[in-house]
Amino acid sequence: MFLGFFLLVTVVAFGLAALRWGQLRDRNELDSPVSRESGYLLNNVLFVALAFAVLLGTLFPLVVEALTGDKVTVGAPYFNLLSFPLWTALLALMGIGPLLPWRHAHGRGVLRNAAWLVAAALLVGGVAFAAGVRKPYPLLVVALAAYNLTSIALLLVGPVRARSRATGRNVLAVGRDYVLDQRRRVGSMIVHFGVVVIALGVAGSGGYRTDTQLRLPYGQPVPFQGYELTARAPFSTSTASRTSEGAVVEVRREGRLLATLEPRLNTFRNAQQVVSTPGVLYRAWEDVYLNLTRIDPEGGGVVVRAVRSPLITWIWLGGAVMLLGTGYSLSPGRRRMAVGVRSPSGTPT
Repeated sequence: MFLGFFLLVTVVAFGLAALRWGQLRDRNELDSPVSRESGYLLNNVLFVALAFAVLLGTLFPLVVEALTGDKVTVGAPYFNLLSFPLWTALLALMGIGPLLPWRHAHGRGVLRNAAWLVAAALLVGGVAFAAGVRKPYPLLVVALAAYNLTSIALLLVGPVRARSRATGRNVLAVGRDYVLDQRRRVGSMIVHFGVVVIALGVAGSGGYRTDTQLRLPYGQPVPFQGYELTARAPFSTSTASRTSEGAVVEVRREGRLLATLEPRLNTFRNAQQVVSTPGVLYRAWEDVYLNLTRIDPEGGGVVVRAVRSPLITWIWLGGAVMLLGTGYSLSPGRRRMAVGVRSPSGTPT
């Protein structure tokens, strides 16, 4: 049913596009391959490629099952293999794209901006490598994060400095007025910052996630990635719909109690299905998940699947920042500028 619905939507969508092709077709041509228009076009191509990769991975098992009856799965390795280079290209384009002028880019200005971005990426990437970030994917994302933050700084500093020179006003006053007046542009910078935060969260949680199975005897601390996990006592609760059995687990670090978690196994009466509810310790730099897998029937302890996932909170924080930037860009500004000032890179401000 899902496959048939998808095919119907696809045929209708492409049919409408074909009927209105004369209205949709862009009659303008690109003046230069190095321009903001080209950046937008390449950005859309990369997003279409990402959508197609996800579509292929989602529909391929359905098509195979419909044609042959065999069940196949497409797991994380497929999506990681295809999405990593595309998202890396998008992060790189997100930094340099807004710095490109419309229609035609001047070589000196583009090279100067690119030099700033590459220098920041190399510097921060080198510092991260020296600090112990050795895996290629997280290291590249950290470098691209510095690359994009430098781009945001150039986008903000360039127009403010140009306006300050043109009007003779204080830089801070000009910057305050720019942030209040140019809400769309400042909002887009906030959104880009949120994307950078999400990218760092994904890189940290994906590259340095640890997952192991531990046996926790009651009353005995068990080390796990710098933490001490101590199962204190089992517990059991019952409601009209389910019965829950679990254990009280204390999580300490350097002797200090951080949280008391209660991972549990839930048995639902109607479905006769066992579902695990993990205990989670949320922290700014990492989260710890304890997923109960087995309870010793003789009362000796429990077995848990312990997961440490760095920077998960950053993914949520980045989403909130993107939402904030979107709202700010949609809010009305104090006034509209009648005449724009051009920054030294040639970008209208």
